[in-house]
Parts: sequence; structure tokens; C-alpha cells
Amino acid sequence: MTEGKLRALRKTQFLMQNITYLLYGALLALLILVGASGPIVYGVLALLLLISPLTIWFFKKTHPIYVLVPSLRELESYEKEKLQGAWQKFYSGSSLLQVAISLFFVVQVIIRDPQRPFVDGLPIAYFIVVCMAFLLLANWNDWSNAARIDQKTTEQLQSFTDDRFLMTVIFGGVALVMTGLGWIVINVMTSITPV
Repeated sequence: MTEGKLRALRKTQFLMQNITYLLYGALLALLILVGASGPIVYGVLALLLLISPLTIWFFKKTHPIYVLVPSLRELESYEKEKLQGAWQKFYSGSSLLQVAISLFFVVQVIIRDPQRPFVDGLPIAYFIVVCMAFLLLANWNDWSNAARIDQKTTEQLQSFTDDRFLMTVIFGGVALVMTGLGWIVINVMTSITPV
């Protein structure tokens, strides 16, 4: 693939990813504006975070936009060819983290009071800052993944992928254990009746 073609495909990829992020943000803003309860908002967040892992595991696509935008299939083929047998592991690492965060949100769905709105006294500026931070972090992650694929050799990518996958599994495992322990503590604390 020529450098110019790759650059054009990456621009399309980042444009489509940012449109996707903005649509997610608009959906969450709508839920907040209508006064949706915490469990509803956390449930939507959990489902949104599962889109990418499900795309990788069931459709064998490296990103959901590759399913929706046919012109990016060439970019997907390039990435799979560059990563060779490690492409699924390369993307599964971040997918595992998304599943862990999604499970955290599912726990929030279970423990949150369905009668209380999600916002519940927090200033709207807080949500704007969080959304902007998410947008910056997501773009940084997308850019660094693309740059890594474009600039490294296949051998370097395979070595990096093994290390990244191991660290992700460890971090995700710790996050899941902490979420489980937090859920247990909350259940124990709420079941204790004052004397």
C-alpha cells in the first residue's frame, strides 16, 4: 500500500471513529437531559463498550467501523497482513479491558437506585470534562495503535502484542477482582441493619 493511500485511509478511519464517539456522547447527553436513572445510563455504557469486543470476536473485524464502512476494508486487510497471526491478540487486549469496564458498569446497574437520576446533583460541567477526557484518550489510543502498526515491523509488532496482551490480562484480572470485591463489600454493608 502506498504512503498516500495509507494516509488517506487513516484520515477516513479517524473521522469515522470520531463520528462514532460523538454519537455515543450525544446518546449519553440525551439520557442525562431526560433524567435517566443511573442503572439505565450504566446499562447503555456497558452495551456500548461491548460493541468493539463483539465485533472482534464474532465478526473477526478489528474495529466496528470496518464492518460499517466498506472503503476501510483495505485498511483492515493491511493491518491483518502487517500483524499476521497476532492481529486478533493485538486487538483482543483492549477488548478485554472494555469487557472488564463493561462488567463494572453492569455491577453499577445492579447496585444503583433505579429511582435516582444518573446526574443526581453532579454539575453538568463534570460530565463535559469526563467526555472530553474520554475523547482525548480514545483518540490517543487509536492514533498510537495506528502509528505502531504503520511504523513497526511484523516481528516487532508480534513481540509488542505478546507483552501488551499479558499486561492487559493482568490489569483486567485485577480490575475484575476489585469490582467483585467492591460489589461484595457493598452487599455486606447494605445488608447490615443498624442496632
